[in-house]
Amino acid sequence: MSTPQDPEELVNNKAVLADVQEQNVADKIDQVATVLKGSSARFVLQWDEQVIGTVNAAKIDKDFDSFPKPPILSEFPTHYCSICEVTWLVGEMGEEAARDHPYHRTSPPDHAGKPRSLLVFIDGALRFGVESDEIALGVFFGKDSTGRGSKFNVAERLAKNPTTPKAEIEAAFHAIQQVRDKVLSDRWDIFQNLEGGQDLLKDFSRDKHLRLIIVSDSKYLVDAACEDDNYWTKDDEGKPYNTISGNRYETPDWRERLWIEVESLAKHGVEVFYYHVSPDYVNDAYGLARSCM
Repeated sequence: MSTPQDPEELVNNKAVLADVQEQNVADKIDQVATVLKGSSARFVLQWDEQVIGTVNAAKIDKDFDSFPKPPILSEFPTHYCSICEVTWLVGEMGEEAARDHPYHRTSPPDHAGKPRSLLVFIDGALRFGVESDEIALGVFFGKDSTGRGSKFNVAERLAKNPTTPKAEIEAAFHAIQQVRDKVLSDRWDIFQNLEGGQDLLKDFSRDKHLRLIIVSDSKYLVDAACEDDNYWTKDDEGKPYNTISGNRYETPDWRERLWIEVESLAKHGVEVFYYHVSPDYVNDAYGLARSCM
């Protein structure tokens, strides 16, 4: 005959069981995404499966030595969700699907890859005409029709080694960290509060997973982030450089740091891409950087 449990102990056991069950759901949801390197990490709108469809993308003869230029900014297909407070890519499924909160899909349900893409625009700024070791970065997730900026936007001053490339590199780190630590957490809460609650989370895997596209006008940053590791070596001073392009690191260890951040985000089901654009794409990010100088 079993001994009756103390009521307080029973309550504690139930609480522990609930925590375990919740963790089991989280473990199932947080499936690792692919850590993209080399040319596979470069976003090209005109070649992208989410935008033009898998069949059409497969027909394109891609020249990785000559990428198509981005469209003019007014023709870049995006949607800012004032509830999520982030900007989503409009893809093959059209604007209505991209606007459908909280799913914001670009691809059909049977698409093998991540079904949505989040855009973040980054830039750096250096104080012109003033001798100063102060630079700033801007990370722009978007703004609504009234001009109110996203709660995830970042404007931050950096106080050493004043070069714009270093600010843009730090902005990329901030963008990834902001998505991992705040955007994904906020997105989790949104799904928890939908009708269905905890039961809905069991089917949340594909709805949580996404692509993060870091949009930058820095050719230096995007090229270095998307170049094949096989083409990198070290000079006589031990500084890394690319044997094909001749690119050298502004900060020798930043590329390794970037992989660590990307791998961390991949554990949450997020793939990271980089998109090289003209400066007008990142005007809002630049404005954020200038605002704190």
